[in-house]
Amino acid sequence: MKANGTILDYEFLSMLIHELRDPLAPVMMSLKVLDEYHERETPPKFIKQHKEIIQRQVTSIVNSLSDVSDIIATEKGFLKIEIGKVEICSLVEKIIKEIKPIADSRKVFISTTFPNKGVWVKGEKKKLEQAFLRIFTTALRMTESGDTLSVTSNPSS
Repeated sequence: MKANGTILDYEFLSMLIHELRDPLAPVMMSLKVLDEYHERETPPKFIKQHKEIIQRQVTSIVNSLSDVSDIIATEKGFLKIEIGKVEICSLVEKIIKEIKPIADSRKVFISTTFPNKGVWVKGEKKKLEQAFLRIFTTALRMTESGDTLSVTSNPSS
């Protein structure tokens, strides 16, 4: 991405603005609601829900900025992306171990089904870990207490 005023540059900036502005709407709404209830006795559950909204959206913005920073650093040659073979099932199992305490606290069960042989993909290990962590934490948020989050690898060959 070179800042030379091309359509691609403007499309990128437009996407960036969208990615940063969208998470701010729920943050602003939660802050407004909390401000309105500030002087009344507010139930702790109500406050917790709005704090979670703010935390989730701020995390989204931080992740977007981190991605943009990585793009710029890669373009300038400061960040080298090392593409290699990654065994995806062991990577996913590692991520599941990281999120298990969160799942346990939310009373969400995690079910995994992986093939006996390794499933290999070509990619950058750190970025794949980040992507799967985001996917699973989002899935945990969307999964009701008492339900099961199922993770299955079914390679085509």
